[in-house]
Amino acid sequence: ILNRERLNSIKRFISENDIELMFTLNVGPGYREDGKLNYQALEEFLSKLSKEIPNIKVFELGNEINAFFLNYGLSGQIFLKQYADDYLAVKSILRKYYPNAKLAGPANAFWPYIGEVFKTFTLNSKRLIEHLGSELDLLTWHYYPTQSVRCPVQIEKADKESMLESIFYDDYINQAIVLTRKAHQ
Repeated sequence: ILNRERLNSIKRFISENDIELMFTLNVGPGYREDGKLNYQALEEFLSKLSKEIPNIKVFELGNEINAFFLNYGLSGQIFLKQYADDYLAVKSILRKYYPNAKLAGPANAFWPYIGEVFKTFTLNSKRLIEHLGSELDLLTWHYYPTQSVRCPVQIEKADKESMLESIFYDDYINQAIVLTRKAHQ
């Protein structure tokens, strides 16, 4: 929750470190009514935020959309058409308050060996690029060379040794190259 104390901390952090802010917009079930994103609440939030922090350069629409079902069940999963519709609607609202900001997403999770997780039945980055085309400002993704013990599914457990293996760095570079190629096709 973005209360006054947290907002002041963010503003102070930005100022003290001379950085630009990338702000993730939560699109989970708590911000939906009957499965539909509450655009009115989002617009009210962006209106207030723009008065407090007027120079945000990038907003991200959601976080690890392809793994929502792990936290919210299948009824909480957001699929391609719904995400694309939300993306375009949010982008339109965003332009009113932040005309020069970019909208990024979907911040899908990628793992070693398999690449984008759950891509066969959830929101798939490649299909999102194809669907939105030039309307997609920025494609974001999260790469996890290892998974912590908190993750219910682990391909490579996180420990001191695995975090230093060069194979994960090489895999990261390969994933970035593949995504960059797909984005430019």
